[in-house]
Amino acid sequence: MKQLKLVWLYSTVCLLALMATASWAQDEPPPVEPEEGLVVIGVSQETASSLEGPYAGSAVLNILGESFDVQSFSDPLVLTGEIDYQGRLVATSAHVFQLADGSTLTTVDELRLLPTQPGWYAVYGKMEITGATGIFANGHGTIDVWGQIQIDDTTVTAMSLLEGRILF
Repeated sequence: MKQLKLVWLYSTVCLLALMATASWAQDEPPPVEPEEGLVVIGVSQETASSLEGPYAGSAVLNILGESFDVQSFSDPLVLTGEIDYQGRLVATSAHVFQLADGSTLTTVDELRLLPTQPGWYAVYGKMEITGATGIFANGHGTIDVWGQIQIDDTTVTAMSLLEGRILF
């Protein structure tokens, strides 16, 4: 009889613990303060005569739901000769993105290139915003880059998805 009471008591305590846990898990999490700044999402396409560049092209940036056509220019792509822990080639570059009104974003880029097939590289990286003018004045932040570079006989084409935040 004592064993039955102990089993019943143990089962009751476990059931109450499970109910309390389930109730606690359904509580709303505390609100998280959003980061200040402008969310930037976009796509870019640039071309060059060689892998090293320099590249020139255009981008469409979506900032707070408004689309902007942008001209993009880059410094030459510099392969550092290093290979990261995932086997990707390490490269650096810099960009200037210029809106039609003259506003600019200037970045310093840390890139990783992974050969995927002959003539193609997957590109991953971060663009650190180091300068901004016009509507972006005093802006800084980071833009993540995912894309690819295709090399053919006469042209190198870089296509990228850009996503980041401009902070003030």
